[in-house]
Amino acid sequence: MKIEQPVIVEQTLLETVLRDIAQGISTVTDDAFFVSLVQHLAEALNVRYAFIGQLTEDVETHSSSPQSIQIVAMWADGQLADTFAYKPIPPCLKVLSSAPIAAFPCSVRQQFPNHPWIHAWQLESYIGIPLLDSSGRLLGLMSVMDTCPIDNPQLASSILQIFATRAAAELARKRTEDALRESETRYRMVSQLISAYAYGFCLNGTDELRLDWLTESVLDVTGFTEAEIRTLGWQRLIHPDDLIALQQDLRQVAAGRSMTSEYRIITKGGHVRWLHSHSQSLPRVEAQSTALHIVGSAHDITESKQTQIQLQTLNLDLERQVQERTLQLQTKMQRLQQLNQLKDDFLSTVSHELRTPLTNMKMAIHMLQLRSPQQENTYLKILQGECQREMELINDLLSLQRLEAEKDIVQSNKLTLEAWLPQLIEPFQVRAQQQQQRLSLTLDPDLPEMCVDDNHLKRILAELLNNACKYTQAGGEIAMTVSLQTTRDSTSKFVFMVSNEAEIPSEERSRIFEKFYRIPSSDRWKEGGTGLGLALVKKLTERLSGEITVDCHGGWTYFALYVPQANNSPTL
Repeated sequence: MKIEQPVIVEQTLLETVLRDIAQGISTVTDDAFFVSLVQHLAEALNVRYAFIGQLTEDVETHSSSPQSIQIVAMWADGQLADTFAYKPIPPCLKVLSSAPIAAFPCSVRQQFPNHPWIHAWQLESYIGIPLLDSSGRLLGLMSVMDTCPIDNPQLASSILQIFATRAAAELARKRTEDALRESETRYRMVSQLISAYAYGFCLNGTDELRLDWLTESVLDVTGFTEAEIRTLGWQRLIHPDDLIALQQDLRQVAAGRSMTSEYRIITKGGHVRWLHSHSQSLPRVEAQSTALHIVGSAHDITESKQTQIQLQTLNLDLERQVQERTLQLQTKMQRLQQLNQLKDDFLSTVSHELRTPLTNMKMAIHMLQLRSPQQENTYLKILQGECQREMELINDLLSLQRLEAEKDIVQSNKLTLEAWLPQLIEPFQVRAQQQQQRLSLTLDPDLPEMCVDDNHLKRILAELLNNACKYTQAGGEIAMTVSLQTTRDSTSKFVFMVSNEAEIPSEERSRIFEKFYRIPSSDRWKEGGTGLGLALVKKLTERLSGEITVDCHGGWTYFALYVPQANNSPTL
């Protein structure tokens, strides 16, 4: 049975991306949400640029048009970039007119030769999606870009589509909040210049609030004249649900406090309007007087309140959408976990079935070699080599499965590196001599004993040396150095540096630790391999709580393995 490895890798990647992005943006809102989203999109999809842009509103017509886009948040080269506005041209115009997505996974410079960004940033790929509100109105766009082709545009498109609804909802809420703040600013400015109307109350000895006076502008707000209000009673204007609270506020003013109140009135035409009032009491003119006068002003804030209510409704709708999207993400993650479990179960189940026939094949080949003519031996050696290669592939797959499932046990032992390392590199010395290469080992003096799982460490170093021999040409050099490094927090790490005279192309370095990935046309000795070696190295390093890095310059490649110096008590 063939293992659909690309499908498994894509499913695993999608699971990781969904989990990382969902966790990263689950607790943030407003501008922090957009920053978090572009950061997690760029990191999860391994692209250099990700941004969210908002269409600006035309000041005169109050309509959105693709004439200007304001960048809300942009992640560039691992950090938050400054925001700016720009006139959209292709491919941004393509995004704004596309449904549901515009994808240019490669050769975007050739497709849009006049775009200043694309040429200034040396872009090779661009994927964008329009952001629409619940009524389908265009709010902006969300895009990712890179200087390399995007290997899996379908995956990137799916991720953008999944989070487009949340981004659009946040953008709509931001626009509403901006409109509310602008409305409130205008209201405050006008309020400082003029009052809608002013009023006065008198509180006499009977504790009854009696209307004392009103300005003529009350007619513009309520539709009632002062005479009509006196006839009907001022309480007639107040919404029944707000009357008691307003009376209590006015009595607080009578007690000497300055109060602001928000309440509803019912106009003469039967419409409900919101008022904001400020009231305060006046000092008594005569000490013996029992009457207390209250003055104040009221302003119509109906539009601001309506915007606030719309914002509350939008928040409730956003919470519902987030809950629905979270449920969808949880369902997708559960499905991906099930698929991953099926993969693990498959690898565990077929291991015995795959090993047994291969073992029998090796034994039969060995028996035939003892009695076959020379020509048959040649073919049998080929069969034996292919059989061995198949066994290595299966062993590597099973080792990876155990590491990913964290089922292997780390057994720490004390190692004296001065004695242990020469034995490790001895077979590689022979191999290097046969290939006319030079292999050297250098250890810092007075290295302490190392407490580590020697099997894991041996597998890591052997794989690095094997690759060094495989990719170094005849006459080239290979070197291993070992040192002890002390960090600022006084912790120590063993540093194993394996370097060889061959340079990995810069565009390939980010993928060398992927499963089944091989650098094209770089196997100088045509030895082949499973494509799992460095993936195993990465997992084994993590099991040792270490770190591995790769650097290339001056025609050399340097793999640095950092393993923390544990206590001197081995694991029993």
